[in-house]
Formats: sequence, C-alpha cells, structure tokens
Amino acid sequence: MDDQDMIFEIDEKIEAESATKSTEGPSTGPSSPQITPSMEPVSARPPPPSVPAPQKRSVRSRWGWYLGLSLIGLVLITLIVAFISIGITIGGSEQAAHYPYTVTYDVTFPNSNPVQIGNILIVAIPYADHVSLSVDKVPYDIKVGEQKEITQKQAAVTILGYPLLSFSFKLDATYNGLVDSDASFSLGVRTSEQVPSAIIARLLPPSVNATPV
Repeated sequence: MDDQDMIFEIDEKIEAESATKSTEGPSTGPSSPQITPSMEPVSARPPPPSVPAPQKRSVRSRWGWYLGLSLIGLVLITLIVAFISIGITIGGSEQAAHYPYTVTYDVTFPNSNPVQIGNILIVAIPYADHVSLSVDKVPYDIKVGEQKEITQKQAAVTILGYPLLSFSFKLDATYNGLVDSDASFSLGVRTSEQVPSAIIARLLPPSVNATPV
C-alpha cells in the first residue's frame, strides 16, 4: 500500500468516528436528585373566644330593685316634708334652772326696721358707740362691745303637727358697731336642752343674715 492510500484510509476513519459522536448527543453527566418543595399544612386559626350571653335578670331581682328604689324615694320625700313642716312656737318666759348649751351667730339688724324672731319683735337704732334696742317694747341701750341679755322665752317644736321637743332659751346680744347704716351684733342663743342647730337657725329670719360663729 502506498502512502496516498494510507492517508485516505485514515481520513475515512476520522470521518466515521465524527459521525458516530454526532449521533450520540452531548453527555449530560450524572443526574442530580430532584428536590420537591415540601408542602407544610397550614394551621387553622383558633376560633375567637366565645362571649357568654348576658344573663337575664329574674323577675324577682327586678322587683327587689324597684322596691329598694321606691323605699329610698319614700324616705327622702318623708324627710323633706317633715323638715318643711317643722313648726316653732315661742311662748312664756318661765326661766329654766340653767342654760348649758350656747350657739352664737353674727347678725345684722336693719336700721330702725322691725325684726321678728318667733313672736319677739326687735327694733335697733344704731350709733357709732352704742345702739338703742327695743325688744317687745322694752328699751335697752348697749355700748360697743357690751353684752346684755335681752329676752328669755320657751319654745315648742312640732313636726307634722306632733310635738317633738320643748326648751327654754335666752338671747344675749353683744353690739359690734355699725355696718354701713345697720347694727351688727353677736347674738348668743342659750338653751336649757341640746337643740339641733338647724332648729335654732329657723328662729332667725333671713333679714338678719345670720352666720354661725
């Protein structure tokens, strides 16, 4: 075999090998394992807390509530009516053995105008250094800073027409001087029995502007 035939044969082998490789396709190498995503179960949301249904009050409890309110209202109305119906009657001048209880008020008597304390009529004519006082037409002359007993009486207190208590009292007047053109006094109310201050205050009319001391 000459050299040309040998070269031709080698070329044919190379072409045959190339054709064989082209039909096999590219090598893909070892296959990697396929990973599939795991599907985790979705946890269910917890149900909302149940709200207990409001319990209906029994008929008995409702009636008890209404009855309690009615009793409270009745007591309040009774107290108001009783306070409004308090009556004070001032009578004779019988003197008690002693007067251990005293309540003092700052009062102002209008100049020359009559003031009614119960059935006691008082008229004050003030001056800078003294006051001329008429108590049930009995005259008194009181200097500034001087204290005088001006009357003593008995009082009977009733409520809803029924007698509640009775006591004797005295009025002690201390002249404090002029306030504008009116007479200023410290008025002491001495009583033989312990009397609620609300009852004593009812003895004094609004015109004297009584203020507890």
